[in-house]
Amino acid sequence: MRGTHDRYQREALSAPARRPLSVSLLLSLWACGEVPPIDEPALTRACIYELRFSRGALAGEPRLVTYPEGARQTLSPTTDGEFTTQIARRPDALKYQIALGTQTFNDTHNPLTVLLPDGREVSYLEGIDCRKASLALAERGDRPGGVTLVLRVLRGSETRFMDPRTFEVHLDGQLIKGDYARDLQAGVVRLSFDGLTVGKHHLELHAGAALTPFSADFFITSAEDPFRWEDAVIYQVMIDRFAPTTSGFTAEQRGRPPGHRAGGTLSGLVRVLDSGYFERLGVNALWISPLYDNPEDLRVGREGGEPAYVGYHGYWPGASRGVEPEFGTEADVDALVSRAHARGMRVIMDAVLNHVDVTNPLSARPELFSSPGCICGAPDCLWDRDIERCWFTPYLPDVNFATPGALVNQLDDAMYWLHRFDLDGLRLDAVPMMPRLVTRHLAARIERETEGLRERKMLLGETFTGPEGQDTIRWYLGPQGLDGQFDFPLLWALRRAFAAIDGGLSDLATTITESQAAWYGSTAVMGHTLGNHDVTRFATEAGAGATLALRQAFTVLYSLPGMPVLYYGDELGLTGGEDPDNRRPMKFGDELTTEERRRFETVAELGRVRRGSIALRRGDLTIRYADTNVLVFERAHAEQRALVAVNRGPTDAVVSLPLSAEFRAVFGEAKATPSTLSLPGQTASILMNNTPSGSRL
Repeated sequence: MRGTHDRYQREALSAPARRPLSVSLLLSLWACGEVPPIDEPALTRACIYELRFSRGALAGEPRLVTYPEGARQTLSPTTDGEFTTQIARRPDALKYQIALGTQTFNDTHNPLTVLLPDGREVSYLEGIDCRKASLALAERGDRPGGVTLVLRVLRGSETRFMDPRTFEVHLDGQLIKGDYARDLQAGVVRLSFDGLTVGKHHLELHAGAALTPFSADFFITSAEDPFRWEDAVIYQVMIDRFAPTTSGFTAEQRGRPPGHRAGGTLSGLVRVLDSGYFERLGVNALWISPLYDNPEDLRVGREGGEPAYVGYHGYWPGASRGVEPEFGTEADVDALVSRAHARGMRVIMDAVLNHVDVTNPLSARPELFSSPGCICGAPDCLWDRDIERCWFTPYLPDVNFATPGALVNQLDDAMYWLHRFDLDGLRLDAVPMMPRLVTRHLAARIERETEGLRERKMLLGETFTGPEGQDTIRWYLGPQGLDGQFDFPLLWALRRAFAAIDGGLSDLATTITESQAAWYGSTAVMGHTLGNHDVTRFATEAGAGATLALRQAFTVLYSLPGMPVLYYGDELGLTGGEDPDNRRPMKFGDELTTEERRRFETVAELGRVRRGSIALRRGDLTIRYADTNVLVFERAHAEQRALVAVNRGPTDAVVSLPLSAEFRAVFGEAKATPSTLSLPGQTASILMNNTPSGSRL
């Protein structure tokens, strides 16, 4: 879940139905027999917020200050040395701080803040209409083809109980009839669905004006163990460069200037999806590039020179809610998402909240944006000093989140894409270019509007850093923040270790350890990758040794806690220099060389091994050995253990390593005895305990 389970006891808002129900189902409401006893009385919504403040060594009388009116209310001392007051929740939001003498403080117990027009950051309490009842999930039980749900009724201030005649249950847009009277009067709703197809389903519950509508998604799986994001292998698709509608890229398309469109489409992506390509790689989540309608005129890139680029990549939103016609239509997006869901796959989209293009209608409202003239990285506009107000380029106005309405506008646009196209999460572009409050508000809205059944959406952030950027990346994580980020320090360490051959594998082990320590306690599921659309291709950096470098780097990548992220074509070892050369058109089938096919099969085998091992997906990590050319680490989950061993050197290596169980290789050629691990030169291996001889998972 996004945080701890108690965070799901918040109110849910409505969302549109996703698709009609296409299967038969059995709805069991315990209406024909005795209703199971209720363990606790019906509950009432908690509509009082208790503000607590500790003044530490400071002196004075703390007061609650609200904005913009500036009203002040004295906090009362408590027996434990803190100060407190109660705030009645109301439909409109509250902006506030605690004043102590001449100083003001934000509420450390409330993760949400906003910017006032003068730039001050103050605490923000979301509005709640406490007159209405609401629903909160109490229990959920999953099984192949079905789910059981128990929801608590939280009564509102003007609602003793809901009229059963107005209460409606909708599953995938279809009304499900039933007798709800006894459950509702007891303060509970019990639902059980069976015979559902594998994939995503949408539940809505309504009761007229008496209930805050409940709306949430859930997945049905054929497996006994439901999907978690720790299980994901994500594939990054740049739509324009991936697959045309009917066949591969033509010679003419491949020969176009690198800043022009190549011709990939959403229909082409669906064609590849239907071929089973992603399943062969063990991929179960797609990250697609932004879908916004982008301008078609040629632009100057950040490096200057003649205009050479169009918005093929999607990062110049000319329309905040329009699908790029060159990619396809809204129906094409629907087809992609629904067919991915039918395969049990998740889909996340790249979302751009930091800026818009000058062609976007919003650009006609200059008050929504930072003052022009500060271009990121210019001598008078430094990245580290001006990152939250600078413009990427003169044609990309930077959103000023202190402007009234700017935050809500950008969040509404992000939620539009999530709701309209039934997405399973968002990859958030340029995270450090926005105040942290933006990601926290987006996380809160995603939780409130979509996660009422504990089906976690993934909010994956991009905070581009150098080799030692863990602290910067961690700043945006946490139960109230991003669900995960890309581990850029690990990316650089993997490149140094296997592509550049710069430093020992003990350095890689240090980076792995530092990253694991940095994310500890954040609830984050981190994304691990060898490359993306902003850096040179891994295979180009590795040069003649690319095949071995890819095999060893991917072995480590697929075996670490978190989500392996495949940048399209890295499974083949596609080459490319700096942007946009690192975005060459994709290759498939007969276009592949023998070496590219061999690389693909390596990644596919790693995908099968990871999918078949809960230790590799969810186990605890321990570095067992590291030196210049050898790295060995262990993943352990309950009784299952996996050893991951890499020997970068040209000669065989034997590592003294006491092992408490018998291990056999399921990938690679390493061999284990009770006291040693033998690693042939220039290999990568994964060994599992208690694996039958000859098993390759």
